[in-house]
Amino acid sequence: MIRTHSAAVALAMVVLSSPALADVRFFHLSPDTPAVDVLAGASEDTKAPIVEGLSYPNGTGYLPVPTGNYFIDVTPAGMPSMVAIDLNDIALDGATSYTAAAIGTLDDSDDVPLTALLLEDNAVVSDLAQLRIVHASPDAGLVDIFVDGGLALDDFAFGSATGYLGLAAGLYDIEIVQASTGDTLAAFSQLELTSRQVSTAFAIGLVGSTDPDFGFNVLLTNDAAVVPEPGSVAMLSIGIASLAGLALRRRRRRARG
Repeated sequence: MIRTHSAAVALAMVVLSSPALADVRFFHLSPDTPAVDVLAGASEDTKAPIVEGLSYPNGTGYLPVPTGNYFIDVTPAGMPSMVAIDLNDIALDGATSYTAAAIGTLDDSDDVPLTALLLEDNAVVSDLAQLRIVHASPDAGLVDIFVDGGLALDDFAFGSATGYLGLAAGLYDIEIVQASTGDTLAAFSQLELTSRQVSTAFAIGLVGSTDPDFGFNVLLTNDAAVVPEPGSVAMLSIGIASLAGLALRRRRRRARG
């Protein structure tokens, strides 16, 4: 069970700074890492829990915190002395929204060690839909992303994030392809993007996993800029076995090659 403390209360006690507030949300996107707690404070000595029991592949809503510099630890749930991720002196500005995501793997033998990805979520408000794409699948390697059959991003690497891409409101076919093999990892057809919608699509999970809870998938989130209830999270069930029309997309991929 995920528990979030009132960050505005817990951190205001230890932060002497501008009264302006920033918004921060946290995501657990490391598929082999158990549930974690997030501790934060204005110094190493003042860190206190703000999120407890956050498990893969979940996230929090946006938590308001005072503007200032923070020291943030990510630890195994209930084990505050065992720091898995240590962020020091991170500046959070008022009137800005952030996403902090734990990505990579806990296994030291992997080439994608556990780390944190910090993103600013403030998109330019316009009548366009805005979509950001984040590659957080540790074993997918480079991926290509096709929109309506055309190549939109190629050789997109783990840990990378696009800016917000302005798209006209409408229906889109989006396909994620492993660059090294040409295999379709995930695809969704007729994804509806509405005017002024601001979203992030996280590619997550393990391509090599046979467990549907940890296999490659896409996490689609509503972001802070203009949505009425920021921080809501929806998992798109677009694993390879469940994709309608996947065979057609694979034929398209072969035709492109």
